[in-house]
Amino acid sequence: MNKNGMMESLNGMVYALIVFAVIIGVGSVVLVNFGNSVVNCAGVVESGVATNVSAWLNGSGYNTNSSNYYAFTPTITNVVNATGGESIVLANVSTLGSVFYNTTAVVWENANISYTYTWDNRHYWNTSSQTCLNAIGAESSAGTGTAYTSIAYMLTNLGSGGLAGWVPAIIAISIGLLFLGAFIMKGGKKKR
Repeated sequence: MNKNGMMESLNGMVYALIVFAVIIGVGSVVLVNFGNSVVNCAGVVESGVATNVSAWLNGSGYNTNSSNYYAFTPTITNVVNATGGESIVLANVSTLGSVFYNTTAVVWENANISYTYTWDNRHYWNTSSQTCLNAIGAESSAGTGTAYTSIAYMLTNLGSGGLAGWVPAIIAISIGLLFLGAFIMKGGKKKR
């Protein structure tokens, strides 16, 4: 094989290396965006029961202190005047958000309220932190799902310590080989 044939095959290899590096770079960007779209986050709409919660029940309301719950929705099941033991008619108590209100002029200084409630503890993907967070940001968890974990594993292996860390070196070597090939090709021509 002569010098020109070697240089042409060397140039072909250099171009192949550059194309390979570009494919790895573009592929990584596409996979990151695809991985973010297929991630599954844990969490569900949860429910609970609160029984005989002691409250001062008047017209200004009793707050259930549910600030750690997103979309907290209580439903009163029973109200008892703890001082006298008599039941309070449920129609005399209303809810607005997470606050219980007495709808009568009577003030119950010591009422026991029982209620059920639901709250949204679903987690949503946060792309900046790459974690699943619940709506108030109080809980976090890792993303799950076969597609997401496979992509995350591959990106970790392609990451700065993996193949992707070699892409700049491959490009630099390729450019150097192109210059070297052009120099040798130019030097290989005979003057007439």
